[in-house]
Amino acid sequence: MKPNKFSLAFIGCVLVCLFASTARADPVTVRFDELPDGTPINNVNLSGVAFGFTLNGAASTDARFRRVGPRNQAYVQCPCLEGAAAGVLTFDFAAPTSTLSFGLARVTNLNLFPGATVQLFDAASVLLNTLTIDLVRVPPFDFPEGLFSYTGVPVGRAVITFNNPSAALRFALDNLTFDQPAAPIPEPATLLLLGTGLAGIVAIHRRRQQP
Repeated sequence: MKPNKFSLAFIGCVLVCLFASTARADPVTVRFDELPDGTPINNVNLSGVAFGFTLNGAASTDARFRRVGPRNQAYVQCPCLEGAAAGVLTFDFAAPTSTLSFGLARVTNLNLFPGATVQLFDAASVLLNTLTIDLVRVPPFDFPEGLFSYTGVPVGRAVITFNNPSAALRFALDNLTFDQPAAPIPEPATLLLLGTGLAGIVAIHRRRQQP
């Protein structure tokens, strides 16, 4: 016996609900100890991020993984990313992220207002926002530091420039955290709807086959 139009419509509705379940995003943290000591960060792809570092407009190796820097800070726990503050650091995300954070410290005894400027771009390289990070020395920490935190329109690229590089020649960056999309996971309500619908269709089909 062929299923009637109601059965076909119900099956279609259930399948749409199943595949329209929401995709979830998992936070990912890069701690910059994933590669051997001294690995230049320029042109490295790691955990869905392509890293770049330039100095005076040219690609530079003076920003490296797993380096010794400020210790026992609140936001930066070395080994970390360490480099020349005269350079420009870029993060290009394979999948745009709606949240972004990292800890930043500069090697100086001075407070820096601001210590860095962060330009955020969308996936089409359109500038979304320009934000700054103030770096403050709070005893017992040795160097001024701050936490950058962003939540908003998905970001495809972040460009970091360091203010007053002559006042603090080096920087340390740690705990880069962002969202990485995961595979869609059917919600419990969707699975319940699917099971109930299939059970109902089977029951109807059996009743129609009875003499």
